[in-house]
Amino acid sequence: MGQIEITDVSYSYPESQSNALSNMNLEIDEGEFVLVLGASGSGKSTLARLIGGLIPDFYGGTISGKLKVSERSSMLFQDPEKQLVMNRVEREIALPLENRGVGEKEMIRRVSEALSFMNLNEIKDRDVTTLSGGQKQKVALGSTVVGGQRIIVLDEPISQLDPVNADEILEIVNRLNRDHGYTVILVEQRVDKCFHLADRVIYMESGSITYNGSKNDFIDEKNSDFLPEVVRLSYELPDAQFLNIKDGRAYLRKNNDKNIDENIDKEINTKINITMKSQSKTAHLNTSVYRSTDKSVSLSHVTFSYEKDLSYSIKLT
Repeated sequence: MGQIEITDVSYSYPESQSNALSNMNLEIDEGEFVLVLGASGSGKSTLARLIGGLIPDFYGGTISGKLKVSERSSMLFQDPEKQLVMNRVEREIALPLENRGVGEKEMIRRVSEALSFMNLNEIKDRDVTTLSGGQKQKVALGSTVVGGQRIIVLDEPISQLDPVNADEILEIVNRLNRDHGYTVILVEQRVDKCFHLADRVIYMESGSITYNGSKNDFIDEKNSDFLPEVVRLSYELPDAQFLNIKDGRAYLRKNNDKNIDENIDKEINTKINITMKSQSKTAHLNTSVYRSTDKSVSLSHVTFSYEKDLSYSIKLT
């Protein structure tokens, strides 16, 4: 049994003549990272609101079918301004715990952990109105996870952020999933930023799920204009499963080594002898320098002594 189970669910907003969700069936296991894709108006946000508990209690409307969520979930929206309530960062993080009546000592501990995890300690006393958009979104995310909910639903959380802040938010979400086992349901349009993070991809059209499976099969089945070219290219390359610069560099380095010119791979033996004399003391540096195809720097048999203290030396072998 999944942590989240949706069975034959149909839903329409108040005064709407058509369904926002139609006969939906979906199961999500604990610890999964599920990416929900689709064009505008396809039902992505409605699905997020359903799992997040806002439908039908907050939005109203008509719903049928069965929804089972094994534990409470938290939700992060596009605009952090809609989620920030308190005037100071630390107070905002603590608010969910105050609402639940958590004891003072426990609250202090959990708020401190959340501030550290989100890297917010330096701005914990700042007025939230003075923060940047990325900082506000980090505060909003911190307030959603401080309560201990193990299911996080994110509705286009980086749509209003610059690339640097977008990457930082997604890295935090990835750590929550990868290192702490949180279940993540991410609705996002900036596919190039998050596609590689997902365990599973869901694609929606007109309120229904038209694809539910792996990333690789999604590329084969939905190889369309919807995906950015960089995403399609990275998954079309043989034996390549990367979407970040670090992994891409490692892949290129590995494959370039097979065809690299022998002259570049050849060891360059350059002996460097430096003698610095100061009164009766002398400093010596003897080393071999290599050009390597798989290392930025290579040191071998290095011995170094400081000029003023020849009794102190470092040896690298």
